[in-house]
Amino acid sequence: MVYKGIVSIDDALRAGKENLKLFDVINKDVMTTSENTLLSEILPMAAEAKYPIAVLNGGGVLKGIVTKASVLSSLAEREET
Repeated sequence: MVYKGIVSIDDALRAGKENLKLFDVINKDVMTTSENTLLSEILPMAAEAKYPIAVLNGGGVLKGIVTKASVLSSLAEREET
């Protein structure tokens, strides 16, 4: 399945109240990255990202997410070593 965007809990609740389809409330303006992106390249994105960063393969399929917390945790681990 190809990644389309993200639906926040607020948008999902609004869709339910207004009898909208989830497709109607998908936020497509979300940062994405590839599976091969280095942590150092993701850091500036994570600092500005409102939502987790979607990790997509070459075909646009969602492979996972990167949260601000996971980026900060990785940086902290690096400093400890």
